[in-house]
Amino acid sequence: MAPITGLLFCYRRPSLSPSQFRTYIEETHVPLVKSLLGANHPATHTRYFTNKDSGFMVGAASSEDPDLIAVMTFESEEAMKRSMQARRADGTREIIEADEDKFMDRSKVKVVVLGEGDVGRTERDGADDLDELADSVRVLVEEQKRGRAEQAEMRV
Repeated sequence: MAPITGLLFCYRRPSLSPSQFRTYIEETHVPLVKSLLGANHPATHTRYFTNKDSGFMVGAASSEDPDLIAVMTFESEEAMKRSMQARRADGTREIIEADEDKFMDRSKVKVVVLGEGDVGRTERDGADDLDELADSVRVLVEEQKRGRAEQAEMRV
């Protein structure tokens, strides 16, 4: 089964600054959703906060531009479906939606699922070296996490 990627386009409430929006998502919303979904949370959930309020865009910024683009990966289409079902379960849905109402305009949210064969990639010369470096860093981080977990187990 091939991994599935989804893009989430999110828009902040006008009453929040970009900094307040980011802080709320990172410190409150993401931990809440992760705790509610558990094993049904996406395998990865990478958030890109846009700079539309700081003038770093081509063209004119508008309220139609997202404040956040998140990339979610799931192990498979089945895993994505389980995640969406868990999110819509009675009780869970109400908690998540009530929290989302605090920081985002839910009427504008869009999610796009990317197909497995719908990917093109271009690299400049030498970019493979960056991929190798990123892979090495990931391995080191995982080793550190395992080491911390083992230390915690030894203390118990």
